[in-house]
Formats: sequence, structure tokens, C-alpha cells
Amino acid sequence: MAEPNKGSTFDEGQDWAKKVLGFFDGARRTLETTRQTLNILMEKFYLNSCDWFKNANLKYEFKLMDFVLGGLSFGLLVGAGAILLAGSGLLAYQTVLWLQDGVWTAYPIMMVFDFVFQGSIFQVWLDSPESWLGLHQLVLWCLENIPTSLVLIVQGVLGVLVMSAVIASGVSFRFYQSNRGK
Repeated sequence: MAEPNKGSTFDEGQDWAKKVLGFFDGARRTLETTRQTLNILMEKFYLNSCDWFKNANLKYEFKLMDFVLGGLSFGLLVGAGAILLAGSGLLAYQTVLWLQDGVWTAYPIMMVFDFVFQGSIFQVWLDSPESWLGLHQLVLWCLENIPTSLVLIVQGVLGVLVMSAVIASGVSFRFYQSNRGK
């Protein structure tokens, strides 16, 4: 019977650990450089956009509410993009697990429902319904069969489309107002 660690020394284990720590140090430096670069780019974008608004010859004068609603719309657009990215990431994770093992790991909405609504009246009704039995069967089937990644992806795509349309219509309306008198 062969020994599983035959030939392995303590120094080889330290070399492996040094390689892993070196990788993490390189990743940390790369992320720090990326963060600094993004900060510089955002500062330039902010300063350029402030200069553009000051020097723009627009007949419409932007109000504080324009900036607040524009920022809120942009924040919602980024949030919808993050939801889309989370759904895509979950689907990619499931795909990697399937490629490794050959078995699909399901993440139904029921897992999220149990986490979010634990101890609530909805959870009590789902565990032991006393009325609305047909609705109970429908809700239970949906929670057990619809994948979380699908819900996140559809929700993210719809959010991105809606917020893009809202932002485009707001910009078009302000552009129309500024050029109305020309």
C-alpha cells in the first residue's frame, strides 16, 4: 500500500503557499491600480460634464430636480444591470458545476422564498394552507420549478429596458424644450 504523501516535504508546502500568496498579492495590486484608474476617469468625466453644462448654450436651464431625477434614474439603471449580472453569474456558476460533475444543481425560487419569508404569515400559509388550496398549489409549483437565475435575468433585462426608455424619453424631452424656440 502506497503512502499518500510520500515524497512531499514541508518546504514544498511552503512553496505552494508562497505561490498562492503571490497570486493574491498580484490580484490586490491589479485591483488597486484599476480602482485608481477608475477614480481618475470618473473625476475627468465629472469635471468635463460640469464644464459642458456651464458652457452649453441651452435655452433650457437645468433645475436641481433634473439632476436628482436623472441621478435616481441612472442609479435604478445600474441596479437593474446588477440584478441582470447576478442572474447571469448564478447561471454561469450552475453551468460550471454541471461541466465539472455532470449533474445540474438547481436553485429554485423556493430557496430564496424560504430565506426571505422565514417565520412570516406567507411561510405559515405555504407550510399548512387552510384555504385557497388551488392558489397554494399554483404558488408552490412556481416556487419549486422556476429557477432563480431565470427570474433575475428576466427582471434585470426588463429593468434595464424600462430605465433606458425612461432616461431616453427624459433626455429627449429636455432636448425638445431647449430647442423649442430656435
